[in-house]
Amino acid sequence: MGIQGPLTAQALGRSPYDDEVEYGEGQLDANQPPQQYDQRGRPINPDTKRMNRDIIRAHNEVMQVIGVAEPENHSSSSDAKLRRSHWEYESSVGRTIHWSAERCFEAVGALGLHGLRQRVLVYQHYSDMPFWAFIRRTRSTFSIQGDVLPGAATSFFAIYMYRHVRDLCLRQEANGITPIVIREMWFYAQTHLALFAALQRLGLVPSSQLLPRPSFFVPFLQGSPVLMLPFLGNDGRLSIVTWMGRVLLSAAPLLSWMATQRLLQNCYRKIDLEVFRHLAVLVFPRKSTFTTTPPPPAAQHTQRGFQPAQPGLSETTAVLEGDIDEPVASQHTSAASIGDTHPAATARRPSFFSVRDNDYASDDDDHEALGATLITFDVEASESADAPAGLWSAELRPSQGPDPRSSSSQPYYLDTFLRQLPIFLASRVFTDALSRLAFAIPEAIVLRLVTRTFCNHYKIPCSDIPTILPFAGFTWTAFTNFLSVEFFHLAVSSEIWALAVGISQYFYMTDVEWQAWPTKD
Repeated sequence: MGIQGPLTAQALGRSPYDDEVEYGEGQLDANQPPQQYDQRGRPINPDTKRMNRDIIRAHNEVMQVIGVAEPENHSSSSDAKLRRSHWEYESSVGRTIHWSAERCFEAVGALGLHGLRQRVLVYQHYSDMPFWAFIRRTRSTFSIQGDVLPGAATSFFAIYMYRHVRDLCLRQEANGITPIVIREMWFYAQTHLALFAALQRLGLVPSSQLLPRPSFFVPFLQGSPVLMLPFLGNDGRLSIVTWMGRVLLSAAPLLSWMATQRLLQNCYRKIDLEVFRHLAVLVFPRKSTFTTTPPPPAAQHTQRGFQPAQPGLSETTAVLEGDIDEPVASQHTSAASIGDTHPAATARRPSFFSVRDNDYASDDDDHEALGATLITFDVEASESADAPAGLWSAELRPSQGPDPRSSSSQPYYLDTFLRQLPIFLASRVFTDALSRLAFAIPEAIVLRLVTRTFCNHYKIPCSDIPTILPFAGFTWTAFTNFLSVEFFHLAVSSEIWALAVGISQYFYMTDVEWQAWPTKD
């Protein structure tokens, strides 16, 4: 078949797009060169393609020799890959260290310090003792069963469930569904878990009970923080009003606790953003010019995470609205990434080299490749007065654009999660401390209300618990003891921060060290 082969095949009843084409069995003309066809009946000529590639290669070499075209900078792509691998390595190590530090922060509070703080806020005899007597009493009466384990299992279980509920909410949001019901159900369960842990740390619930019973979450059942439903008499309308008032009074302690936890969650996020913003200004000042870092991978984990860890307060005050893996990057805006790229990085003369594949889609592509303009001339009228009219001259001018190789001399700032780890952990430490100080009085009032109601219902003496007035039982001794506990909590958290930052310093690598590291692949 010749050039009309596909049409001939179609005329004979065969589609030109069949997988296999049946060729004729006639004798070939010895005077014509052999013609080759592909499986779809289209004529191909490998020799012509090879000649086209040789011509284009020769043109490119000539332009490179005379200085019109510039060779592709292959070192820039290799440097970008090297920086990307370095960025991914440090980000992965930073997320791992951040996750471990967050678990340590949670363990410090759950294993004793939250319980000691709540006992100082509730019981009067902790407020009457001087500071050194308070320390001696705490050391003399210290026991793992009574001071460390109460509330720890419930707190760890709440933290574990929070991560699963957060992932479920993220999947729902990815499908376009707002998980309002899931968030509210989790908030209800989380507040009950936090209240059970507080009652256990205050010694009102046996420490041998690791988790609350299912009846604890159902109002008006035995063991629930909402007392049993009062009996409705047969005295008419007044009895119904009295009954509704008693129901509200019995649910008031739990409602107050839930309102305090909700307010704590909302304020925690604002405090966290303000603390991080002020720390970022101190640590990451604005820079005039620098090159941007390689973009992060399209989708891993963010997530979530690294996902930022949930806010750590006296209990698991998890806010499910707006969470992402990123780690922490979803809540915070890194001040290190503020700046403008150098204009020389974008203004570059395009290369004249052919970047086409070795194989062409059709013969038209071959023709376009050969007919493309390889060298552009600036043509202007001749300035010579002796030249005849209408005579034009062509001049080959050098490129006026900036040298793309000059961008390599610009500084490169490696902005990874590992290098931002100190500020993220410091923001967590300071935000927790400020939140505990800001909500000490509301938490003390609500805890006293809950404990007094619980003691009155179960006939437990409550003479050591002050009233629910804001400054009831306040003394300078109580204030000193409370600040001592908070200072000790801050000191332990600072030691964890120092340890995490010291470990992160070990994994810092410069570009030269990363290139020489044998196991980077």
